[in-house]
Amino acid sequence: MSDLYTDDEIDTFANMVGAWVAGGQSLDSVRSFLRATRTPEELIELAIARHEMRMSDIAGVEVVVDPKTPHTPWYPGPKASDRFWPPVKAILEDRLGDAAVTDIDKVTSLTLSKLNPPGTHQFSDRGLVLGYVQSGKTTNFMALAAKAADAGYKLIVVLSGVTDILRDQTQARIDEVLVGDSVEWYPLTKRGEDFAQSSGAAALFTKFDGALIAVIKKNPARLRRLRDWMTGAGKIAMQHAPMLLIDDEADQASIDVGTAGRTSTINGLLLDILKHPRSAYVAYTATPFANLLIDPSNEKDLYPRTVIVSMPKPAGYFGPERLFGSIDSPDEAGLDMIRTIPAAEAVSARPPAGLGAVKTWNPILGSELRRAILWFVLSTAAKRIRNGHGRHSSMLIHTSMLSDAHFRTRDIVVDALGAVRVGIATNDATTLLELEEIWKSESARVSASSFGYGSITWGELGATLRATLDDIDIVVDNYKSSDRLSYSSAKPTTAIVIGGNTLSRGLTLEGLTSSYFVRSASAYDTLLQMGRWFGYRGGYEDLCRVWMTDELRGWFRDLSKVEQEIRDEIARYRREGLSPLELGVRIRLHPDLAITEAAKMRNAVNASLSYSGRNPQTTVFRRLDGARLDRNLTAAKDLLETVQRYGGDIAKFPAGASLKQSLRGYRDVPAEYILRFFEDYEFDEDQREMTRALLTDYLKEELQQDSLRKWRVVIMEGPNGEKLDLPGIGQIGTVVRSRLGSTDDDLANIRILTSAEDRIAGIDWEGGETPPKGADLAVERSERHPDEGILRLYFLDRTSAPAASATTRVPLDAVGIVTGISVDFPASSTPDKAIGYVIANVPGAADIEEAEALDAADKADEQELDDADEA
Repeated sequence: MSDLYTDDEIDTFANMVGAWVAGGQSLDSVRSFLRATRTPEELIELAIARHEMRMSDIAGVEVVVDPKTPHTPWYPGPKASDRFWPPVKAILEDRLGDAAVTDIDKVTSLTLSKLNPPGTHQFSDRGLVLGYVQSGKTTNFMALAAKAADAGYKLIVVLSGVTDILRDQTQARIDEVLVGDSVEWYPLTKRGEDFAQSSGAAALFTKFDGALIAVIKKNPARLRRLRDWMTGAGKIAMQHAPMLLIDDEADQASIDVGTAGRTSTINGLLLDILKHPRSAYVAYTATPFANLLIDPSNEKDLYPRTVIVSMPKPAGYFGPERLFGSIDSPDEAGLDMIRTIPAAEAVSARPPAGLGAVKTWNPILGSELRRAILWFVLSTAAKRIRNGHGRHSSMLIHTSMLSDAHFRTRDIVVDALGAVRVGIATNDATTLLELEEIWKSESARVSASSFGYGSITWGELGATLRATLDDIDIVVDNYKSSDRLSYSSAKPTTAIVIGGNTLSRGLTLEGLTSSYFVRSASAYDTLLQMGRWFGYRGGYEDLCRVWMTDELRGWFRDLSKVEQEIRDEIARYRREGLSPLELGVRIRLHPDLAITEAAKMRNAVNASLSYSGRNPQTTVFRRLDGARLDRNLTAAKDLLETVQRYGGDIAKFPAGASLKQSLRGYRDVPAEYILRFFEDYEFDEDQREMTRALLTDYLKEELQQDSLRKWRVVIMEGPNGEKLDLPGIGQIGTVVRSRLGSTDDDLANIRILTSAEDRIAGIDWEGGETPPKGADLAVERSERHPDEGILRLYFLDRTSAPAASATTRVPLDAVGIVTGISVDFPASSTPDKAIGYVIANVPGAADIEEAEALDAADKADEQELDDADEA
């Protein structure tokens, strides 16, 4: 610090620098202005340096921006003099704690700083914030809205789903946390009152000293009204109202799904609204597949060309790894919370296919549905004993998108719950024994003590069951129902909720402990959004249970990997200094995303696949198919024998986090040998992202570009497996990989073949180096070996018993040695060249049902607005 100027003086000028930059000035123009006022040069530079230092304080979050077109750093984070953020921060600290709010503060400050300053004469930003399902995205965007208002954004618009229930839930939270009783905000919407303004925009834009906020359903009638209200103010007035448009659940309805060259209605209206001369659009979603597949070359559309932010996983978040295990470690199993619905029961729980067939369908109460209902009663009673009566408790039943199916399912749930009420009231021995067995069995499988809670005896629990049953409501929530799920702070809600679309998008089911889920879906993003059991479960983590089929369980395991890979890509691109436009290409060519997106929103989806920078691995095997196992082992041995015969010398590759151990293998293996091995190896039919055709076609394409001509082959060994002799290598120890429990006895799904530590093997390391992890390791691998592929060969111990802590796993028990392969590809020299294919999607009954629901909502809103105008 200078001896001539005090901290306060430097702060004063730094604040002025920040304000001018937020008003759209560059640092050079700020320098010129201060010099013209004869401000000392040293004070100018000290103030600018302090402003820039404040910018660096908000680093540390994974974010991708275009390094070629940076704007002047302008938002250093909140100031003590701010009007909007401090009261929000105080409420959040009281509810979430200081640590959680510090993370929210960091992410939202960084996000805002990457948008244009609101004082910029004209701008049109497009951003994306990637969160987790049920992870607090609403809290995050409320913080962003408050800070944007403090920075000078005048109009804040929040688009909240396509249903009234979700809009009302978001409105209630914004009213409670963001707006409160502050006179600084001018609310344009209320609970039960969507946007209906038709005049007065010009006066509000130019004369109101605070900020305007609206929470609007993604509905054509409401969006037209917003567009017309804004444009009716005139261009001069609009210049006074820089707009931040926050799009919650941005992959739903916002994406252009028009055909025959026509833009879809909601997308077209959004683009009209974003013609506002000073606008920033920030999409929030946990499933960004559709957003990242928007054509980046269309600058008017919603592709996040300005900034992509990956929110860190919040502390205490109950995510996929808690249920399905880590995607990086084969030994880290999920908690024993998932229960299997037999295929026959799943079929009877879903309505039959065919238009109108649901109207004559009579569902049957399956044994697992009954058990899920009884567990809800028991877990709710346990929560009350542990935490008192002041908390919400919910059960989710999701069997179909069809509204008529929900009402029919309700009938059997009402009967089942009524029978339990009678059994408890009459002290029926059979009912009590059944409940006692379920409680003792389930509480033993996930112990309360593992989360720091005391155990609850059956005697304590039994005494509270009658009162618990009396409080349970059964709610059908769909567009045809007059019921509406509501969580009031005045009275805790205890409800079994039956529904479809309204429950699978954005809506938070408070206190969810029991979920019965058989709804099938063909797209990862659709399925992930249905995972209402993810979120925060403080005080009852041990009581959560999910009933689903083995097929659905496998899909959720798959999509947890897809989700993590997207975050890894964002981290990697940030480290490589690449732009969101380049991220769009990479995500678009990702194998899993091509599969995921096929049936998302279009009748025909052009997709493409590339293994550029990827690490596909075999995780699914037929453990009882001895002939196939033998053929794959022979293929691997033939590869090693060929390499040795034609002059390959055994190499040693440093391995393990400390690099103190080594693995054997070969360097400089010709690509022709690898190609022949891919052609000989038999991939399982369920190995969707890794097939013989895809691998060989990709490698041939790379060879035509004079890439991937040399390979490294690494033999992965383990200390605890049986011994195996390999040609040229000698004896090795096989690797232990247990399988996930499944009703398909032949299918062995190990979920993870290559651990995070295994990815170190095959890369050259110098003595004393410490290998990086995650995205940094991927970058390091591409830099050190940009033109070489790495093939890791795994030979799995036949028994492969699971670790004692892996309660969701069982021994592999294969009839022969299982040969697994993991292929580590460098970044492609021509990443735009990919294997193309088209997958068609024909709308089914569920699609028709959803379209009817949205149509009905639109007509209702049009009528409501017309009635209001006439009044």
